[in-house]
Amino acid sequence: MPSRYARQIELEKFGKIGQKRLKNAHILLVGAGGVASSALELLIAAGVGKISIFDADKVSLGNLHRQTIFRERDIGKPKSKTARANLKNLNSKVEIEAYEQYFGRDKTSLKVLKQASVCIDASDSFKSRLTVSDLCKNFRIPEVLAAAQAYVSQVTILAGSTYLDSIIKDDSARIEAARKLPVFPPGAHLSGVMAAGYALKKIAAAECFDAGLFMSFDFESLKFFELKLGK
Repeated sequence: MPSRYARQIELEKFGKIGQKRLKNAHILLVGAGGVASSALELLIAAGVGKISIFDADKVSLGNLHRQTIFRERDIGKPKSKTARANLKNLNSKVEIEAYEQYFGRDKTSLKVLKQASVCIDASDSFKSRLTVSDLCKNFRIPEVLAAAQAYVSQVTILAGSTYLDSIIKDDSARIEAARKLPVFPPGAHLSGVMAAGYALKKIAAAECFDAGLFMSFDFESLKFFELKLGK
């Protein structure tokens, strides 16, 4: 009988060595919402050794149209711990840590970040994104920023000297939206798919992260857009 990961091990630039690299990797997920749903499922199914999830929110009915790691029975439960419980059924070999808190500058967050191979930021607060990016820069942790708004999926790769503080110069761009913006469920999932796919590929192949790479897909126009940000 073929191994669980046989089909991905056959890939060029992957192989058994790549699978071992995934097993030894530790990925930090900030947020456990719509974007994180698809990312978490793919990372855990692929055999990443350890996943740490930070989210202080509880599951609500309005989450379920895009946050597909949850079920109706999960309404009112903490997202991080519920995600861990549900995802353990997908791959029991993966170590999943759940933190029922927002990621920030506290001791717990910093301890986990220092141990991480990669950080995927799937939070929906711009203030949170700035904090995550600043901390990843301080500890030299490559970051994959994944977001979705309306029909658009976006992923930005941050590493080296290119993090949000070097990209966003206009203070008006830092203003938080007054309300939650609408989101197309497949758009949220595609952001998570791109983020997870990028991280898995780079870890398995032991490749450097493409600092400043910005990728976007619009479900209305069905067009893909890519550019290089920063220096």
